Order: sequence, then C-alpha cells, then structure tokens
Amino acid sequence: MSLFSKTHFVLWPQKESVEIYSNKQENNTFSLDINLWKKQDLQNLKPLILHLQKNKIKSCQILIPNDVALTRSFVHDSKIDSIEKKEVIGLAQGFTPFEIEPQAVNYQLVNTSSKTIIRTVIYHHKKIEV
Repeated sequence: MSLFSKTHFVLWPQKESVEIYSNKQENNTFSLDINLWKKQDLQNLKPLILHLQKNKIKSCQILIPNDVALTRSFVHDSKIDSIEKKEVIGLAQGFTPFEIEPQAVNYQLVNTSSKTIIRTVIYHHKKIEV
C-alpha cells in the first residue's frame, strides 16, 4: 500500500525533528526542528502550523516508530471467543521496549478453522499522551 493512497502528506516525527513528505513533483520534503514527543508551547509549534496552513494540509498519514506503538500477532492453539487483557499483556511483555499499561492495549481475536490469532496494538502511553 502506498503511503500516499489516501492523503497527499505524511508526517514522520523523529527524535528531535518532524519530517513532512508530500506527493508533489518538486519540493516534496520538509524538515522542522520540533520534538513532537515532548510537550510544546504554541510558539514552538508555529512553524509546523504555518507549513500545514500554507500547503492546505487538512489530513495526513503519521508514521509512528516501534518504540511508541507496536503491532504484534499471537497464535492461540485452539479457537477462543474471549481472552482477558492481562493475558494479552503477558504474551506481549517480552516484545515491547516499554512498560505496558492496560489502557494502552487494543486487541482483536481472529478465528480460523482450528486456531485463534490475537492481533494487538500496544502504545507507549506516556509518549502518546504528548
């Protein structure tokens, strides 16, 4: 799937900057020295706001790194209709580089003929709050 299939802009927050990509022919990359993983005041966000307004960006895709949000799937050897969240957290514990908080775990059960796939999305709650 193309990053530009539904929108014309992609934001990629880095450790100390924000990269903006567009599907324009020229001048299609832009970088700002703003850390979106820390709380910012309006003055620090002004260059980003101006760039979004200037380019009439109303929606965009956001690339989130694995240290902020993880997508993992696990296989249960039999068909199940429900699972407790603490069991899902137990399955995912060794795969996350951060502490898992129950409110930051989403999961879905997908049944096959003999097994169940547990699809999870786990967020680093403190970083997502910012």
